[in-house]
Amino acid sequence: MASYQRKYGGRTATIYPRALSTDNIMGNEEWVVDWDNPVVRPYAGWWLRSSRAEVPGQLTIDIRRIVVDFLETDDFNVWGAVELSDEPGDIWDITAPPQIHWGVRGVRHLTFDLRRRPDDG
Repeated sequence: MASYQRKYGGRTATIYPRALSTDNIMGNEEWVVDWDNPVVRPYAGWWLRSSRAEVPGQLTIDIRRIVVDFLETDDFNVWGAVELSDEPGDIWDITAPPQIHWGVRGVRHLTFDLRRRPDDG
């Protein structure tokens, strides 16, 4: 049986997979976010750490961990991105390969570590 937070949290994560692309300058292959093929899953999450900028020019760093139902592909990995329903418009980068937690189908899940993308402004 899925945990209470994952089953009834009401929050969703839009997870964008990574895709292999060729750049236009040198013809090199590179991993990029595939913005056209997202998957939406309910999630539970918590904060790991945060570093707030005190002075203009410093970088604010937010690190968060989320748990989602199991996904059957390796495309949801580093170089992918996530948008959380409780923070619309904020894009989070997947910072490490997801941790796979095996078990019966009801409890099998992935854990993602995310880092908020810096503000452009």
